[in-house]
Amino acid sequence: MFVIRKVDIRDAVICEAIAELNRASFKPGYWTGKIRPERGDWWLATEGHLEVGYAAMVPSHRVENAGYLSAAAVIPEYRGHGIQQRMIRKRIAHARSLGWTQLFTETILDNPASANALIRCGFRMFWPDRPWGSPYAVYWRLDI
Repeated sequence: MFVIRKVDIRDAVICEAIAELNRASFKPGYWTGKIRPERGDWWLATEGHLEVGYAAMVPSHRVENAGYLSAAAVIPEYRGHGIQQRMIRKRIAHARSLGWTQLFTETILDNPASANALIRCGFRMFWPDRPWGSPYAVYWRLDI
């Protein structure tokens, strides 16, 4: 059984677990973002004592009263179990509790699994006035 819980990323053990999940989830050089423990809210997905995924959300600096799904990963051997969707739903619920009215994120063209998880959770593709991602980014928005 998978459990998804909100965690304090400032805890050194949690931060290292998320860094390890990041290394295990992405090919070297595939994701060049940095885990920024000083920002936002973080969730950890576990099965028993094994960490299998993480997710993060920060306030949007582009849109007032909105949030940005800033990071997420599930280790390859645990993909396909709906963990990503559950982590998206946790972040949507938290955004609602904060009174936010929208969430934003992006995926890349060659990641249909993440795109489909976002679609299943109600996100819709859009094109921002000022794109912020890579040339291969696909942008997503959810009105909540």
